[in-house]
Amino acid sequence: MKKKIFRSVAIFLMFCLVVTSAIIAEGGVRTVDAATFPRIGWTDSYISRRTGPGASYISLQALTPGTLVTVVGQAANGWWRVSNGGYVNHAHIIFDTVLFHRIACPM
Repeated sequence: MKKKIFRSVAIFLMFCLVVTSAIIAEGGVRTVDAATFPRIGWTDSYISRRTGPGASYISLQALTPGTLVTVVGQAANGWWRVSNGGYVNHAHIIFDTVLFHRIACPM
């Protein structure tokens, strides 16, 4: 029984080591794959959620830095479509989970 527990723990620790190594090899940053939705991101500055994918569309809501958004799609010009309706400029949405954790949960 002890050997089975030891073996299970050893396999789990090896798995954790491999995953951690992969994250470190990527620089600790996870990026969004444009073909995979939904994704949670956050705003890096003051931006507007708009009725369409561009600055010429009507603003629905002003978003402050650090606002969480759920991205559900991407327009041809790169603007992100968000879950609560409307679009936000892709240049101001961050998907870096490591950086977000440092800002949202400072030690």
